[in-house]
Parts: sequence; structure tokens; C-alpha cells
Amino acid sequence: TGKLQLRTSIMPEISAITLEIFGDLRKLYRTRNECYVATCSSTGVMEGAIRNLVKKKVLCTVCGSFSELEYKVATKNGKAAEAYVVPSGHEIDPDEVDRRLSTGAFDAITVVHSETSTGVLNDIDAIAKVVRKYDNVMLIVDVVSSLGGAPVDVDAWGADLAFAGTQKCLAMPPGLCTFAISERAFRRAESISDRGHYFDFLSYRKMGEKGQIPATTAISLLLGLHMQLKRILAETLEGRWARHAAMAQEVRSRVGEYFPLFPKSKAMTPSESVFANDRNISVSALVDAVKKKGKLFGNGYGDLKEKTLRIGHMGDIRIEHVHRFLQLFFDAMRELGHAK
Repeated sequence: TGKLQLRTSIMPEISAITLEIFGDLRKLYRTRNECYVATCSSTGVMEGAIRNLVKKKVLCTVCGSFSELEYKVATKNGKAAEAYVVPSGHEIDPDEVDRRLSTGAFDAITVVHSETSTGVLNDIDAIAKVVRKYDNVMLIVDVVSSLGGAPVDVDAWGADLAFAGTQKCLAMPPGLCTFAISERAFRRAESISDRGHYFDFLSYRKMGEKGQIPATTAISLLLGLHMQLKRILAETLEGRWARHAAMAQEVRSRVGEYFPLFPKSKAMTPSESVFANDRNISVSALVDAVKKKGKLFGNGYGDLKEKTLRIGHMGDIRIEHVHRFLQLFFDAMRELGHAK
């Protein structure tokens, strides 16, 4: 009885907090669309997007490992899918997107904004202008490592679904995924009978009206997200973007004296810097040496392991933290005989 009384007394408060989170997410995504939270990793909402929004065939733009994951998710869910793949380190070409969509074969497209396996930041503005030429095509944008660190503008893009987990630029533990969804997307979901259960977007809308989330909710993470969104908005989005850009510039100017940047694109994600290992050093040995000093950075991801090194500078990290990391990074480089 005591547990039941506790549950009924806390539910109205949690519902109010949840509705406030949805409102703050609209500010973060810069949208008038509905925003929700799912108890899962970003891959969960990625799968939900495929199940709810792809009726005919999806064009998956692939510029690295994480955008390739969207293609794998589509095919594993039995959806007709085509991968448009660019060489590693390159960005998605809007003209090629236009050429493929003009065939009329697709009713959805997936794009990763910030591809953290390569460091590329795709031009969603340009891609979205192309997609908007085709009324029946759903635009699905992965903003996992850009939301809160780079400008994300769902309404300007006309994105039907944009999603991001909490563990990147939002500086939260993993376990929640936020998403913004358009009215067009809801109508598409209504037309698909096998859209699944856990990630049925219509269930999120129905329960979201009452400040609830389908299935068991990670209350502790939800409360943390409520507080963190207030901190992010207090900093201002413009201030947060500027801080991420400044950290990226510092890392690239310093580490760039030893390694060239890997991306070949016009734009790079401000949440991390990816460098090409043109010196053929042991990246894993350097990672271990820096780790012993109490700091972490990443080896190349997937087939880029040992070919690149990835330095993250996102979330609540500040320029003074970057300076301390770089000091230890170069200390480790000298110890391994790679720097002056």
C-alpha cells in the first residue's frame, strides 16, 4: 500500500516535468513540432523511424559507420532500402540525392548530420531543400552528436523526424533518446499497420498529451534531463555552439601541427576532431598512454581504426579542459617519441 501511495503521489509531478521537458526540447530542436523522449539508445528511435515512416523504399545516405547503421537497420526490418555511399571523409552530395529521389522510387531518406566516425558535418540545409521538392518523401535526420553542439533547425529544414540520444552534446548518461516529429510523419505512421509496438509513434503522441512516456520510464534519467535542459537553455544555444566551435578550433590548430584533418568535406562537426594517422604511429599505444594520465580520446572507428584518431570536445567540456587534455596528449606524444 505504501508503494502504491508513493506512486500515485509522484505521478502528477512527473507528468508535469515531462511536459516541461517536451517544451524545452522544442526550443533545442528549434521546432513547433511535437517532441518526445524514449527510454532507449538512439538506435531505438532510428528503428522506430524505419518502422513508422517507410512504406515503399528508403534512401539511406552513407558517409561513415553511423549512417551505414541506418541502412542496416532498414534492411534488418525488412524494408526496401538503397544505400547511397560516398568515400570515407566526404559529405553527402545534394545533387546526387536529387538524382536518386527524382526516380520516384523512395518515400523516405535518412541523413546523419554529424558523422562522428569521420568528422564530417553534412549540409542538411542543402539536402533538405532537395528533399522538399518531393512531397511524399519523409526526411529523417540523425542529430545524435550535433544537437546542443551545432545549429539544428528542424522547422527550417522541414525535417519529419530528428533524433538524438542524451550522451553526446547534451552531456547526460546514455539511456534516453529525444526526438522531434512532424504532423506529416504522424499521418504516415497512421497508414502503416506493422509499425511495431515499443516505438509506435502514435503511442508516443497519445501518452505524451498526458505527460507520459510509453513503457517503463527511466525516471532518474528523466529528472536529470529536465535539469540539464534548463542548464543548456540558460547558457543559450548560441553560446553553446560558440563554445563547441572554439574548442574545435583549439584542438585542430594544435594537433594539426602533427596530423592532418581527416574530413575532405567543406564542414566538420564541432563536437569532435578526426585526424589522419599519416605518420603511421600506433594510435592504440597513444590512447593507452593518455589514458594512464587520466584522459581519454578515441582510436579510429570501425575500418578506420589505427588510420585515424578522434578527439571529442562536446557537452559540458570547456576550453580549460581542452587545454589540460592537450598538455597531457603532447606529454604522451613526447614520451612515445612522436613530438618535440
